[in-house]
Amino acid sequence: MAFNPNVAVDDMVVLVVDKIHPRKGSIGRMLYHDWREYGGIEVQFADGHKEEFYDGIMNGDPPCKISRFYRHVDDRTALFDSRGVGPRAFITAFRELEGNIEKLSADYRVLFGEDFPDTN
Repeated sequence: MAFNPNVAVDDMVVLVVDKIHPRKGSIGRMLYHDWREYGGIEVQFADGHKEEFYDGIMNGDPPCKISRFYRHVDDRTALFDSRGVGPRAFITAFRELEGNIEKLSADYRVLFGEDFPDTN
């Protein structure tokens, strides 16, 4: 069974994980997730560009090109990280894509109006 917590889209940070997508390694803010009908996820990037991705959940859907992660360090962090979708898991995935930490910090500040949380 999939881990499907009840969280607001604003609690999530998106990471483009598709290795051939032009925004590979970029982070974004999820604007909506139409999980009931079409599986569309609209993401806004720090430069203002918006793009829709498919969640890839239903049979026949195109593969999902993004991963979604819970972005807060709080009492729920350990649960999300244990499922591979918390802030520590995000940093691991970001580093595996050879992302630039300075760009991550700047983009995160633009997208969410705050510094990326300390995951140590």
